[in-house]
Amino acid sequence: MQPNTTAYMCVVWLYPASNYSPSILEGLPTSGIYIGMGNHPPSAFVTNGTIPNSTSPFISNATAHYVSVVYSITALNDSIGFYHQSAPLPGPLNCDWLPMAVGYSFSQVNASDFTGYGVLNNPCAGGGGWFAVEVGVSQMQMKIVEMPLVW
Repeated sequence: MQPNTTAYMCVVWLYPASNYSPSILEGLPTSGIYIGMGNHPPSAFVTNGTIPNSTSPFISNATAHYVSVVYSITALNDSIGFYHQSAPLPGPLNCDWLPMAVGYSFSQVNASDFTGYGVLNNPCAGGGGWFAVEVGVSQMQMKIVEMPLVW
């Protein structure tokens, strides 16, 4: 992603319980997501969330409730850097976040740029019972890099 651009992340969240009620949505981050790390202020971004009407192909049932949230992310002029936290890493632990680089070309980004980031190195925040099952991006490039496992 480049500064002064807007990209989108769609996260499909799952609440795996039969006691779902609309009040449970209060635990879901629907207004935006935090993007940050170290000395990079989260004020370098403007994020907003929107809940579309469909979660297709994910269908809610008696034991699982799905909600999609599309996050718009605008990187401001001073957002150049490497961030340990953006969208949630899909999985039932809901502890880790996808790293994100701003202001660098696809070929410039490597796992070593995210010093200190490690899968399984983040404490679980709970997430109000919700966890991400799928994450997609639009208007930004995505690069898969092998990150170290850190306990």
